[in-house]
Formats: sequence, structure tokens, C-alpha cells
Amino acid sequence: MSAGDQRKLKALGINNLSDLINRYRNLQGELEASKKRFIVEASLPRGESLSSVCSKTEWNQQLQPEVLKQGGLTSVIDNGNVTGVNVKACIPLPMPDKFQGKTRVELERYFRYFDEAVTSRGYDDKAKATIVGNYLPKLQFVHDKLIRKKATYDEIKAGLLNALGIDSSVATFTLRTSLDRLKKSDDKLYKAVLEDVELQVTQAFNEDEDQGEAELKKILIRLTQEDSNPIFGSTIIPHIKEEYTRLKELVLGVEET
Repeated sequence: MSAGDQRKLKALGINNLSDLINRYRNLQGELEASKKRFIVEASLPRGESLSSVCSKTEWNQQLQPEVLKQGGLTSVIDNGNVTGVNVKACIPLPMPDKFQGKTRVELERYFRYFDEAVTSRGYDDKAKATIVGNYLPKLQFVHDKLIRKKATYDEIKAGLLNALGIDSSVATFTLRTSLDRLKKSDDKLYKAVLEDVELQVTQAFNEDEDQGEAELKKILIRLTQEDSNPIFGSTIIPHIKEEYTRLKELVLGVEET
């Protein structure tokens, strides 16, 4: 393997050939599971999803023990009802990698996928409460403390989220007002500055995507207007009504040239 290829792999977080092979195998497994889920979901009644079917009482109480013995989640779906264990239907989602984030928003996003993955395996809340600790190594102390208090899964998730920051209107207001003070120095590239801006806006607006998009656009326009190089501001003025992603594309294009 050439030195150039090694640098490219390290940039992707892959340190050696073994890491590359493991990543490739994981991707193969995830792709296969996704294909199966797509095929099965296409046959479900309108309004149903694998998550809803696999979380039904019939599934949790009657089928889960049997299919776990067989090494996988299977069932028959008849007009949206689980009726047997003959053909594959409840294909489990791949479990996510261990959480390596640092913010509450990142953990909230992680939990959205984690919950889908454990639900697709038929785990009840007690099992989820125990399992989640294995996927949050940096929060192991907090998790163990909550387990000793016999906290429910929802209580454990709330405690883990609060360990990375309190979800309050005061905190949100502080984050949003700080966005107005963001600056770009002449020695920094827009690419790096906007990556930081996008992270802060995500934290400030969380799931309010429309407002977050509007804030990103406002900040980008302000930064280009304040820039000592007028070419950035003049580039986006004719496109001022377009979305943030388009304005960002224009600015980064100018920066690269």
C-alpha cells in the first residue's frame, strides 16, 4: 500500500488493513440488512412499518423467544398482524458503533437510531436499559449509577442526556444569542468556519430544521458582508433568495479558486 493511500485511509479514521477489512464487512452486513428491510417493507400494508410490527405485543410476548432460538427475527405478516414464524419479516437493524460524541444534540441523534435498532430486535425496556451502557463508554459511570437506582430506560436516557447538558430554555437562549457574535478572521477558511457554525446552529435549534436553515443563511450572509475580501459578498448577492446550501456552495467555490 502506497504512502498516499495510507494517508487517505487515516483521514477516514482507518489505521491499518485490519480496520479496513472490518469496516468493509460491517458495511456489507448493513447493506444486506437494508436490502431485506426494503423488500419486506414494500409488502407491508399502508401505514405499517417494520418498527411498528416488530414492537407489537404479539411479537414481544409470543414470537420473540422462538425466533431468538432460531438465531433471527422472523414472522408472517397478514394484513398488518403478526401470525407466525414462517418467513422473514422483522429484519433487525445493525447496531450502531459506540457513541463517541460530546454534545447532548449528538446523543439525541444517536438515541434515535439506537432505539430503532434495539426495538427491531424485540428487546424490552429492561433489556434496553442494560444494553445501552455498553454503547456509551464515556458515560459508563452515569449509566451504572442509574442502573443501581433501578431507573427505567426512559429515566436512564434522560440522565445520560443531562450529563451532556441541561435541556432548558435558558440554555437554548444562550446558544442562540451567541450565534450573533460568530466571526470569521481573515486567516481562516470558510470551509472550517462553516463546519463550526453548522454544529453550533444544530445545538441551538436541535430539531427545528426550518429555523436552523434560516439562521445558517443569515450568518453566512453576514460573514460575507463583513469579510475584508468583497468577492464573497458580491458572489452571493445575485443568489440571495436561494437556500443556505446553494450559498455555501458558491462561497466555497470562490474560496477554492
